[in-house]
Amino acid sequence: MKFGFCLPIFAGKGDEHSRTPLVERVDVNQLKSSILAAENLDFETLWVADHLIMGKDHAILEGWTTMCWAAGLTERIRIGSIHLSNQLRAPSMSAKIASTLDVLTNGRLEFFFEMGHRGTKPESEAYGFDFAEDPERLAQFEEAVDIIRMMWTAGPSTYEGKHYSIREAVNHPLPTQQPHPPLWIGTLGTDLSSPIAPNEQVLEIAAKYADGWNNTPASPEQCEVMLDALRRACDRNDRDYGSIRKSIETQILIAPNRGEVERIKDEISEANPKSYTDAAWKRAEEEFLIGDPDTIAARISEYKAIDIDHMQLWFMDMPSESGMRTFAEFVAPRFST
Repeated sequence: MKFGFCLPIFAGKGDEHSRTPLVERVDVNQLKSSILAAENLDFETLWVADHLIMGKDHAILEGWTTMCWAAGLTERIRIGSIHLSNQLRAPSMSAKIASTLDVLTNGRLEFFFEMGHRGTKPESEAYGFDFAEDPERLAQFEEAVDIIRMMWTAGPSTYEGKHYSIREAVNHPLPTQQPHPPLWIGTLGTDLSSPIAPNEQVLEIAAKYADGWNNTPASPEQCEVMLDALRRACDRNDRDYGSIRKSIETQILIAPNRGEVERIKDEISEANPKSYTDAAWKRAEEEFLIGDPDTIAARISEYKAIDIDHMQLWFMDMPSESGMRTFAEFVAPRFST
């Protein structure tokens, strides 16, 4: 089992976003400290969101720029996008930017790509990007994946699709990782019929092309539903299900003992009275990782038992680094072999 740290590049305190419920503002010095802590605490990966408007005051750092900054601050940790929206850039440019970052980091890029889910429509249109309905965005996404994989592995690339075309596009130097950086494609929510993403159709694309699959917060039981659907998609596309890595992006609230966990929960509820009610905490206990180290380790073991091998973690006590340090010292070593 590998563990990744999700960098809180947007503020959520005050019922602005549940991922970062105690982060009050975008603080570059704090972000730098957290990046270096993740590097030194042996987290496998560092993940950066790709949005243009999000959180308190709608303030968020741009994803690619932040990934490059984080890469320059570190030497070991792998750097990933979570999730890079196809709606915000031409796929040929995404291929070029990704190749460049992979070369500059000596092969540390994780490329997590998505079609642009329904929830991102307002920010996409605010910035002047067209946002088609699901069937067209799915078709755009599959063409984008084709172009990116072609440009990562071939010489001058030519592609004529319904939505995108390139002609003799040269992408040199090619990525350091061979045959290319890991390509992650993910589903959203806890149901196949999600109100924000066409998960079943996305799984078809993942079965064809992805090196890794991811889902947003979900219980092990909910993940199994998605994984069963991925397995069926692999069967339809003659793909080895075991060749695809499986991961979960989730929130984590960890402290040395249950009393401290409850204290932080109270702090979060006080700061976010609409988002973290008693009913919300009940659901969070089912879908997030919440508890002392023993409780967290037992819960992770449930995910490991259903083939999850990577977890991208949003630490709910950020900007404090206590949670990530407690996790690194008392939980991660139990899964190191």
